[in-house]
Parts: sequence; C-alpha cells; structure tokens
Amino acid sequence: FFSSMNSTEASSRVYVYLADDPDVWLPASVLSGEGDGEAVVLVDGRSEPITINLKDDIYKSTSTTSITTNKHPQTSTQTTTTTPVYSLPLQNTSPSSPTTPLVLQDLISLPYLHEPAILHNLKSRHEASNPYTMCGDIVIALNPYQRLPLYTPALRSGINECYIFSASLPPPSSSPVPPHVYATSALAYRSLLLTGKDQSVLVSGESG
Repeated sequence: FFSSMNSTEASSRVYVYLADDPDVWLPASVLSGEGDGEAVVLVDGRSEPITINLKDDIYKSTSTTSITTNKHPQTSTQTTTTTPVYSLPLQNTSPSSPTTPLVLQDLISLPYLHEPAILHNLKSRHEASNPYTMCGDIVIALNPYQRLPLYTPALRSGINECYIFSASLPPPSSSPVPPHVYATSALAYRSLLLTGKDQSVLVSGESG
C-alpha cells in the first residue's frame, strides 16, 4: 500500500494519525512509502516531512483467519491463524473534500472509529464550544472551562419538543437539536410516560 504511494498533491494523499508522546496523536498525511515498513509523512502545520517506522507496536493490530478442514461433523478440525498487521489509523475526512476533517455530533456515525478519531472529534467539538457529544444513547461531556449559553429556556423547550412531545425520536446523528445533557433527562421522562416504570440515569466521570 504505502510502497505504491508517491504524491505531494494534497487531494491524493492518505490522511492518517501519527502517534506522538506530548500530543498523543497528530493529524498527518502520507507522502510516500519507502519500503521495509517505513513511510514519509507530513504532520499538519509543519513544513518538513519525517520518516516513520510502521512496525512500531503502537500501530500493531491483529488479523485472525479460521480455516475448517474435513467438514464432516465428527472429524472436522478448525485452524486459527493470527497475523500481526501494521497500519496508521485513518482520519475521517469530508466526502466532498478529502483535506477537510469530518467532525460529527454522534461518534458512532464516524466512518473510522478508533482512539485518535474519537479524541480528534471530541477536541474539535470542544474547541468549537460544543462540550457535549453523543455516542449512540450516551452523552459525553467535556468541561468547557468557561460559561456557555447552553442552558437557556429556549434550548430546554426545543429539546423537550424533540424528545418528549414528538411522535417519533430522531436518531442522534440527525437530531435537530445539538447533543445535550437535557436530552438525557428528556428521554428518561419520555420512557417514564410510555412505560410507567422507574428510570435510571448513570453518571460516570473523573469528578464523580
């Protein structure tokens, strides 16, 4: 894959994440493959490319293959082979612009869902003053470290209208209202009305 690449055009590069000690993961693009498990990459915001070793354990995953021989029910045997695979995690980019990072309000809608993609999506939303992000039915909240107009009566009414009084619930990925902790309480109240049963909300995090 990388050995067949040799491009300086931004539109034809492969956009990946590069492991980094201080920043954990850095967005970068692959310029070319050097063979022997090496690749030349350019970190976003930098002018000089660097050569990395793809066989670093941080990029290691496994591929499992199962082969069944002699398929008779009483004598069949199954052999499982596990092969190490080394690859850079791919960035999520906009379908219309491969150089534009894709940032969504629901993590499970990301095409590539792995650690750097999750961290990048959360960071991008946090920097845009969106501290809440959905992961299916789960609300992930990051401390914005500033006062934001996120708890207004108008927003509360909009969330109630969407999640309590509407005939059908929108999926988190296309909800007309942004991810919010209010939606959690609204969904619990809706379930209480529909089922007549007690509801519970699990809150977990560093601050309790």
